[in-house]
Amino acid sequence: WRYVQNAADLSMNLAGNTAAAAAATTDTGAALPPVAAEHGNCANAAPSRTEGSHAAAAAPLAEDNVCEPLEVPEQIEDVLGVLLGSCSDKDTVVRWSAAKGVGRLASCLPLELAEEVVDGTLRLLSSSEPDTSWHGGCLAIAELARRSTLSSAHLNTTTQLLQQALAYDVRRGPHSVGAHVRDAAAYVCWALARAYEPQQLAGCVSMLAASLLVVACYDREVNCRRAAAAAFQETVGRLGSFPHGMDILAVADYFSVGNVSNAYLHVAPFIASFEEYTWQLLDHLVMVKLRHWDKALRSLAAMGLAALAPVAALQLSTHALPQILGLIAHDALEVRTGAVLGIAELLPALAAAGVHELQPSIAGQVVGVLRKLEQGGGYRGKGGELMREAAARLIDQIAAAVGGFDALPLLAVGHTRHHRAGQGSPASNSNISKQKSAATDEEQQDASEAAPNAALNADTARVTAVQQQKQEQRMQLPLTTEYHAAAVRLLLDCLSHVQNSIQTSGVAALRSHTLAFCRSASQRQQLLELVQLCCSKLRGRDELPAARRGAAAGLGVLPAGLLMGQGQEVLAALAAAAQVPLDPQTGYDIETRIAAVASLAQLTHELMSANTRVNAKQQQQVGNISIALGETAVAAEAGGMHPMVPVLVVTDCVCPTLLNALDDYTTDNRGDVGSWVREAAMDGLTQLVLLLGNMQQAAEPGQQGARQQQQQDLGHNEVAAVIAQGVTNLHVQQQQQQGHIAPAVCSPQLATGWSPAHLATIHKRLSVLLVSSALRQALERIARLREAAVLHLKALLAQPATAAVVSGAATIAAALPADLAELAGVASLACVTKLAAVLALPWYRLPLLQGLVASIGGVDASLAKAASAALLAQIELASETSKSADDAAEYVEDAPHIGDRQQLRQDVASILVQLWKRQAR
Repeated sequence: WRYVQNAADLSMNLAGNTAAAAAATTDTGAALPPVAAEHGNCANAAPSRTEGSHAAAAAPLAEDNVCEPLEVPEQIEDVLGVLLGSCSDKDTVVRWSAAKGVGRLASCLPLELAEEVVDGTLRLLSSSEPDTSWHGGCLAIAELARRSTLSSAHLNTTTQLLQQALAYDVRRGPHSVGAHVRDAAAYVCWALARAYEPQQLAGCVSMLAASLLVVACYDREVNCRRAAAAAFQETVGRLGSFPHGMDILAVADYFSVGNVSNAYLHVAPFIASFEEYTWQLLDHLVMVKLRHWDKALRSLAAMGLAALAPVAALQLSTHALPQILGLIAHDALEVRTGAVLGIAELLPALAAAGVHELQPSIAGQVVGVLRKLEQGGGYRGKGGELMREAAARLIDQIAAAVGGFDALPLLAVGHTRHHRAGQGSPASNSNISKQKSAATDEEQQDASEAAPNAALNADTARVTAVQQQKQEQRMQLPLTTEYHAAAVRLLLDCLSHVQNSIQTSGVAALRSHTLAFCRSASQRQQLLELVQLCCSKLRGRDELPAARRGAAAGLGVLPAGLLMGQGQEVLAALAAAAQVPLDPQTGYDIETRIAAVASLAQLTHELMSANTRVNAKQQQQVGNISIALGETAVAAEAGGMHPMVPVLVVTDCVCPTLLNALDDYTTDNRGDVGSWVREAAMDGLTQLVLLLGNMQQAAEPGQQGARQQQQQDLGHNEVAAVIAQGVTNLHVQQQQQQGHIAPAVCSPQLATGWSPAHLATIHKRLSVLLVSSALRQALERIARLREAAVLHLKALLAQPATAAVVSGAATIAAALPADLAELAGVASLACVTKLAAVLALPWYRLPLLQGLVASIGGVDASLAKAASAALLAQIELASETSKSADDAAEYVEDAPHIGDRQQLRQDVASILVQLWKRQAR
C-alpha cells in the first residue's frame, strides 16, 4: 500500500520518465499488480501505487500483504507508544533513534494502523508541546516520508505544520530555543522532495518555497540557513515547480547563505526582486526579526529591511513603515529598539530609491519619534542604554536622508575616523596611484598643464553632477524646532555616557547632524553652542572622564563648514587634552588622550583638506576668473569656503602635540596603555604628511621633478639635525610677500602664513621626524605597533613627494616587507632583522637602537632573540667592513655608507650609554 516514487534517479526524471509515470498512474487498473486485482476483496488490500517498471517487482510483496491478513501483536501498540513518547525525550540521540523506529514499524503495518501512527506523529507538532516534541515529531515525519509511509492525504496538514516548524522560535529568558526544530523541518522538506512526485506536492509548493527561502536568508543560525538552502535546492531539482527556482539557486547556495551579512544584504534582496517572495521576506523582517532578542540580529534586520528598498519601496513606505511606527510604544524593550532602528535604516534607503516624500501623517510620526521617546521615559531605566543608541542612529539617518549623503553602516559606526570624505587608507592609496602615474608620464603631465581650463570645466561638471544626484536623493521631512532641540539634548547625553557603544553612536550621529544642518541659519547658532559646550567640558578638570572623552571624540568629527572662525580654538582645546601630564590627575585618563589625539589629527586634516580645495580654485582666477568663480560657488555649496588654518597653529600646536604623543609610554594595570596613543598619533601624522605632499604637488605641478631632485641633494647633516632638534625644528620664519603676488590671489595665504616655501619646509621636516619615529615603533616589543608602523612607512614612501624628502628612502623601502603576509604573527619577526639593516644610515641609529633595546629587554623571548641577533649581525658586518679596505670596491652602491658602517660600533656604544643614562632612576 505504500507510495513508491517511479524514478528515484534524477537522470530518469530529466529524460521524461516522470511524465510517463504520471500518465500511467491515471490508469488504476494498469497500475494494479495482478495479485492485487485478484484479491481486491481482502480487508487489508488497497489500490497499489506501485508504478511503471516497479510493478512486476512489487507483485510478490503485494501478494504477501494482500492475500493473508496480517496479525499485529498487541505488544506492537505498546512499543509504538514508547517510541512516540521517546520522540519527546530530552536527549537528541534518543529522539533520533525513536523517529527511526517509528518509521520502520509504520512501514511494516497495515494501512489502517499506519495511518494511526501518522496521526499520532502529527499530534506531536502542537502548540502545547515543548520544543523536544516538535523536534522529534519532525524527525519522525521525515522518516515516514522517506519510507513512503506518509500518504498524500496528509500532505496539506503536514505542510501547514511544517510552516510553523520552520518559524519555530520560543523565548527562554535571555535566549530562545528552536534552532533544532527549524533544522529538522528543513530535513522534512528535503525528504518530501525525494519521496513524492510533483503532482502530489503541487498544492504545497508555494507555501514551502516561501518558508524555506525565509529561513535560508534570515535565520540566526548558520546550520538552519544552510539546511533550508539545501532543501530548497533538492526541491527545485526533484520537482522543478518552485517559481524562479533555478535563478534563485544561482545566488542562494550553500556557501552564500553561510555568511549572515551576505544572506541579509545580498541574497535576500535578490530573492525579493521576484514578486512571489517579496511580501513573505518583508513581513518576516517586520514582524519577527525586528522584535528579536538578539541585539546584533535586530540591527542586521534593520539593514536588511533597507536593502529591500530598491525592489519594494512602495510596500515599505506605505505598509511596512506605518506598522513599524506603531511599535514605538510597545511594552517589550527589544520591540521598541527594533522599531526605532528599522525606521532609521529605512529613511535614507527610501530616499535613495526615489521616495522623496512620505505621507504627511507618516512623516509627522517619524519626526515625533524622539519627542515621544523622551516624554515616555524611554531613556530611563534598564533599557535606556539600548534606546539611546537606537535613537542616536535615528538622528544619524534622518540627517543622511535630509542631507542626501551616505551615513556609516550600522555595524561599522565605531570606525568613524576612517569614513570621512577624503580620508582613510582607500583614498590615500588612490591618491598614491594617481601620483605615481603622473610622475612616470611627463608627456601626459605637460598636456594636462597645457589645458587647465578643459580640466577645470570637466571637474566643475563632475562636481555639479554629483551635487545634482545628491539633491535627487534627499527626502523632505517636516523637521521642527522641537526635533532639533531633542536631537541636541540626546547627542550631549550620548557623548557623556560611560558606555563606549553609546558614545560611538553619539559621535556618528553628531557628524551627520552637523554636516546636514551646519548651513542652516536657524540651526547654526545651536550647533555652535554645542561646540562651545564640548570645548568647555574638554577643558574642565572636574568633569567626569567619560564626559571629557566623549567631548574630545565629538569635536573630531565636526565639518569644516561649521568651524568658521573657531577652528583654532577647537584645535587648541584638543591639543591641551592630548598632552601627557607629568603628574596624573583626575580627568587625565588614557582614553581621553586617545580620543583627543585622533580628533586633533582628524580635524586638522578636515580643515586643511577644505582649504586645499579652495586654494586650487583660487589659483585659476588669474587665467580664467569666470570658471574659477563658478567652481568656487560649487565649493561654497559643498561647504568648502572657510578660513585657512594658520601655519603657526600647525607648527606650534598640532604637530608638536602629535609628535609628543609618539613618546607616550604610560602604563597601568592593563599594561602599556600608551601604545594606543602612539598608534593614534602615527595614524594622524601619516594622513597629515600625505596631505602636505598632495598640497605641495598641487602648488607647483610643473616643477615637481626639479624640486624633488633638489631635495634629494640635501646633506645628511641637515637630516640628523632635524631628528635631533625634534619638534622645535618645525618653526618657520614668516615672510612678507605682499609685493610679489597679486592680492586677490595671495591674501588668504598671507593671512595665515602659508607659502610654497613654508609648505615644502614643514613637509620635509615633519616627514623626517615621522619616519624616524615609525622606525622606532617598527622595532619595539608590541607586535600590533610593529605591523602598524611598517604599514605607515610603506604608505609614506609610496608617495613620491614624501619619498623625495626622506633621506635614505630607498634603503628603508628595501628593508620593508614586500607583502602583508610577512607581517602576520611570528612572521613579523623577520621584519626586525630586515629593518636592522637601516642602521647603516647614521641619522636613524638613535631611534632604531631605542626600538631594538626595548625589544631585547622585553619579556618576549623570541622577539628578544631576533632583535639581539639582528643588532649583532649589523655590528659584525661593520667590523668586517673596517678590516678589509677592498670591500668598498665590491659594494659600489654602498660606497657612500662604508664610513658610516665603520663608525657603527662606536655609535652603538655611545647611544647605549646615552639611553642608559636617560632611563636611569
